[in-house]
Amino acid sequence: MIKENSKTSYGKSSGKYDTTADFLTNIENRNGKFYTDKATIDKIGQVEARGEDFSPLNKRIMSSRASTEGGTSVVYKYSDELGTKYLIHEVTDARGYIIHRDFDAVRISSGQLINKGH
Repeated sequence: MIKENSKTSYGKSSGKYDTTADFLTNIENRNGKFYTDKATIDKIGQVEARGEDFSPLNKRIMSSRASTEGGTSVVYKYSDELGTKYLIHEVTDARGYIIHRDFDAVRISSGQLINKGH
């Protein structure tokens, strides 16, 4: 659903993009943790990260391994004083060019960490 002058859960304007609330019906609670499918977590991540300045966030490598493309597959954790804000999976090719990047988890303003289901 496309909306005019939507806002993210953090109040940032996202122009013609959906709001995080549009995707909360796709969330599943499993033992107190929240999960959704890849397409939904990527949409939530895009909405929440739009206009976000990542430079004040703490960036930490959570896992790193060789990728089948000859580069690396790395999961980065971006956090602030409230804990994890984003987990982002990034894959590079043998030349170091990013060929894939998506969200594995996103914290929304109500404090829940929404994870990509497996």
